[in-house]
Amino acid sequence: PGTEFCTLAVTNSQGAARDLLRFRPETPEKAALFQSISIHLSGCPNSCAKHQVADIGLAGTMTPVGDLRRFSYQLFLGGQVEGGIRLGAMVRKGITEERVVPTVDALIGIVATHRLQGESFQETVLRLGTEPVASLLEKEIGPLTHELSEAITMIPDLIEVQ
Repeated sequence: PGTEFCTLAVTNSQGAARDLLRFRPETPEKAALFQSISIHLSGCPNSCAKHQVADIGLAGTMTPVGDLRRFSYQLFLGGQVEGGIRLGAMVRKGITEERVVPTVDALIGIVATHRLQGESFQETVLRLGTEPVASLLEKEIGPLTHELSEAITMIPDLIEVQ
């Protein structure tokens, strides 16, 4: 769900989902790993898509950029429903829509590099720990910085009162 269908949503999660569906990892190992994971994408923190129980969960929110605010996502890792419910930990904030695919790509790369033979994405994240994976992600894609030039300023129409 997102702004197209829900009045509570703050992001267009359909756009981010479309970008993820078009994403093609560059190696066969990463492609197989990408096909095996669950990614839940919500347009807001209300959890209609159950982002807390996915391998990779993304919850829509807003990020300050100077005096403005941008649509963005919070990143959750470590959630599961099979074999018992475990809520994922929120490990990163402020992932703007254009950074969703690079973030997922970096996560898949981190897991592909650190996983043991036969280990799933989830098993690798749990073995390493969500905070260490978040630290590796920070090293991989760098700190989140947002340029004011990326923000869209909305100016209301002026209505003449007669």
